[in-house]
Amino acid sequence: MRGQDRTGVAVAMCLHICGASLDRIAADYAASHTWGCSVQGRAAMERQLPEHLKGLVNIEPLCRAPRSAMYTLFAHVEQRHGSVNGYLDSIGVDAELRARCASALTDDAEA
Repeated sequence: MRGQDRTGVAVAMCLHICGASLDRIAADYAASHTWGCSVQGRAAMERQLPEHLKGLVNIEPLCRAPRSAMYTLFAHVEQRHGSVNGYLDSIGVDAELRARCASALTDDAEA
């Protein structure tokens, strides 16, 4: 799994905990695709390569962050764990911790 994929999964789980819909999570992930596939995004990724790999590695696959990846991820998690919350429970992120995370990561609408 690539770094952007690990980060994308972590952010997707945080967004889920905060109540975001799968459509919104997928759209957020896909925003990385737009930037990653831009001239600036490709150049930034190229700069991150170790010197001995520059010009040798095809960075095109590293630029991609398709919306479909999140739908595939959530389908896999739900098939394997019954639900995203079931997965989170299995890794120690229980309902109480999810509530604390959601509270810390979101603004109170009435504040």
